[in-house]
Amino acid sequence: MPWCYMNSLVLQALLLLIALLLQIALGVDALFMARMRMARVCGPLCSRVFVTSHTLTLPSRPVSPHVFIYAFPVVALSSITVRITGVLLSIGMSGIGTMSLLGGDPTAVMGMIGESSLALPAKFCVAFPVTYHFIGGVRHAYWDATPEAVTNEQVEKASYAVLAGSLLATGGAMIC
Repeated sequence: MPWCYMNSLVLQALLLLIALLLQIALGVDALFMARMRMARVCGPLCSRVFVTSHTLTLPSRPVSPHVFIYAFPVVALSSITVRITGVLLSIGMSGIGTMSLLGGDPTAVMGMIGESSLALPAKFCVAFPVTYHFIGGVRHAYWDATPEAVTNEQVEKASYAVLAGSLLATGGAMIC
C-alpha cells in the first residue's frame, strides 16, 4: 500500500492546517500550492485526489478521458501483455520453487494435471505466456539492435506478428 494512502487522513489534516496558516499569513492561494506539493510527494496516484478539485474549476484546462473510455493502441496492449506474461511466469516459477523447497514433488503434480481433464487448459496457460513473452523479448532485442526499424507502421505490424507467432507456437505445443 502506498505511503500516501496509509497516512492520508493525517497528511490531509496537516496539509490543510499548513495551507490555512499560510493563507492567513501570506494571503496567497496556499491551499492549491500545498496540494501541488503533496501531489509531488505522493506521486501520480495521490495527485488525482489532491489536485482534481482545483483543476476542474479552471475552465481553460481540458479533462482527460478515463482509462476505460480510452482505446489503447495495439502496441500498448502488446507491451502490457508482455509484461503481464513475465509476471505470471515469475509467479508460476516461484510457486514451483516454493513447492520444491517445502518438500513437494512438482513433477508428480504436473503428471497428475497432465492426466486429468485440465491437461489442455493447463498446457495453454503455460505455453502461451512462455511463447508470447519470448517472442516479445525477441522483438525488443531486434528493436534495440536496429532502432531505424522502429516506425509506427512497423511497430504495429510487429505487435500483430508477436500475437500470431505466439498463437501458432502455442497451438503447436498443444498438439504435442
